[in-house]
Amino acid sequence: MITGTVAQTCVLLILTYITNWDKEASAAEDRIREWGGKHDDKGTMNGRVDS
Repeated sequence: MITGTVAQTCVLLILTYITNWDKEASAAEDRIREWGGKHDDKGTMNGRVDS
């Protein structure tokens, strides 16, 4: 059981490390815009900032 946990953790760490997060964020922003989100000059969606 501990071997599986260690293996899963290692795979997750490797995938997290090699992911291009800027590219993923850009793709997510494009999908939000496609479904009707509006981007304002402040860099927020629809003028709201989630806290």
